[in-house]
Amino acid sequence: MKWENQNHLGFKTKITFHEDPIYATFLKGWWTPDIENHYRWLPLPSQLIKLGKVITNPVNVFPKDSILDAHAKMAKGIALSFSCVPDNYPLLGPFLKKYRELTHIKVNAIDRHFHKIKMTGPQISVDIACMFHKILKRYNLTTDELFEMQHELDRAPFPCVMTHDGWVKIARCDYG
Repeated sequence: MKWENQNHLGFKTKITFHEDPIYATFLKGWWTPDIENHYRWLPLPSQLIKLGKVITNPVNVFPKDSILDAHAKMAKGIALSFSCVPDNYPLLGPFLKKYRELTHIKVNAIDRHFHKIKMTGPQISVDIACMFHKILKRYNLTTDELFEMQHELDRAPFPCVMTHDGWVKIARCDYG
């Protein structure tokens, strides 16, 4: 099937050539080396921007809970859906870890089936130096900006709105 013929299926194919394949993306993710230099697919850090976007109102999913508890359960369920994303993956990893630990309320595995993404399994350990380099290059961020964004995530309450200009750079790069 030719690339052009996929438009009728709703796919918009974008082909970009890279000098180094570690910068190539596929399905809003990229391949990155782990500490044993095996390549693993991980979601782009920009997934964090749309992570809380769900079609079903959390109150409808958890009708016996308060509004805040329902949203906390949904957030935890989404974070559990990304359980193989390493905690040391810049930006996305610590954020998911925070949400997995968000509430003492148990979220059953069945609750995670409401989400379209499911990346469960054992965590890997990413090459941090490589990830920082990839993130800085892809999103045109400075090291200071990346650390400021991480600090904003670390101290953010639930629920929250992120305001760092780096999020705008990430959104423009991955979402147009």
